[in-house]
Amino acid sequence: MEHLGMEGEVMINSRVPEATKLKGHFDTIYKHLQYHLEKARDLHKYNADKHRTSQPTYNLGDEVMLSTKNIRTERSTKKLDYKWIGPYYIKRQINPVTYELELPSNMRIHDVFHTSLLKRYIRPTDFSKQLPKPPPIRIAEEDGFIIKDILDVRRRGKGFEYLISWEGYTQDDNTWEPRRSCHIVTFVLSRDNTSIKGILSGLYEKLQGFVCFSATVKTLAYYVYIPIIISDTFYR
Repeated sequence: MEHLGMEGEVMINSRVPEATKLKGHFDTIYKHLQYHLEKARDLHKYNADKHRTSQPTYNLGDEVMLSTKNIRTERSTKKLDYKWIGPYYIKRQINPVTYELELPSNMRIHDVFHTSLLKRYIRPTDFSKQLPKPPPIRIAEEDGFIIKDILDVRRRGKGFEYLISWEGYTQDDNTWEPRRSCHIVTFVLSRDNTSIKGILSGLYEKLQGFVCFSATVKTLAYYVYIPIIISDTFYR
């Protein structure tokens, strides 16, 4: 027993330094990786900030004017058209550079705008100088927001929301958009379209029994690539 006990003690003592050395080695590797990860994050932020101009911020209830860069009124020419319309109230902030506006029901356009299309409205104290009610507007077909890509999908209540990457904007401007904002239309697709099946594979599990694919759709608001929700039995 003493021999076994002595042998066990030697075994333990011989292993502890190796374990300590191994732990120290892994700690060094971890610190090295953590350092370079933080450096990579700082570099990414630095490069992103170089291309990001300072944008004004708005609060819930603030009044703003909306640029008509992507929309037009019923005036005959763009030259005579309004440059700004409004004012409209800020309904909520989607992200640091994107806001949802409280628009009249007759304005059948997307209600989320980049801050570059907004400017603060200072209401005059003189009632006679206040702006008149904005005229009816219609969308300029040659302009508009373009969805660059659909990055993700999630359930929200009884419906779905899509993480949209906008053409001409950075990843910081990506927004979650409800299905109703996309003016979705449906159409029939061939059952044996294998390329579509490949596109669906990444989002299939997220939709929990549904699948989606992208389609080019010309709407009243913009040209977009929009996911269409269909039953998964379509591919069985």
